[in-house]
Amino acid sequence: MHGVTTSGPPQPTPPTSMSAVGSARRIDGLGRVVVPVEIRRLLGIADGDLLDIHVENGRVVMRRIEHSCVFCGSNDDLRTHRDRLLCASCVAEISRLP
Repeated sequence: MHGVTTSGPPQPTPPTSMSAVGSARRIDGLGRVVVPVEIRRLLGIADGDLLDIHVENGRVVMRRIEHSCVFCGSNDDLRTHRDRLLCASCVAEISRLP
């Protein structure tokens, strides 16, 4: 995920597997920033979603916190694989693939 440099002028973000999308936003007096609707749609962020906000290599990184299986949406017996949640049923089904 792309970060925001916290010092100096904004630097261009190199493109990744997703097309590069970005815009400048001003932080208000309470430390809030608006995530543009285009970015929220692209990343599947909806009203009320929780975001993990942390610093990586001098950049602020925001990531949507998922609470269900990425394949079927189940909330039961979740496991993490490559920063994604999968339920036991989907793990078993994937394990049976050739």
